[in-house]
Amino acid sequence: MGDFNAYPEEPTVALMKARFASAYEEAHGREPEKTWPTPVNTFDPSPPGCLDYAFVAGRPRPRGGLAFDRPHPSDASLFPSDHLGVMAS
Repeated sequence: MGDFNAYPEEPTVALMKARFASAYEEAHGREPEKTWPTPVNTFDPSPPGCLDYAFVAGRPRPRGGLAFDRPHPSDASLFPSDHLGVMAS
């Protein structure tokens, strides 16, 4: 689980998906549109996308979602990280 710095179509993700399931993809039928960047990122011009994953093995089917995906209530540019969190339960 974590920041793989790899978009869904990259070999790193394909290698993980050959053995494990993405919790988010299992729950939603696809990876999130993006987990990176948030407004905190002012330094990396790479294109937005899904770079973070929670991989699981076995059954029952996991539930996956995003965490830390809302800004501070009084500052829309303030997020906990430059990545959104991915969670599984």
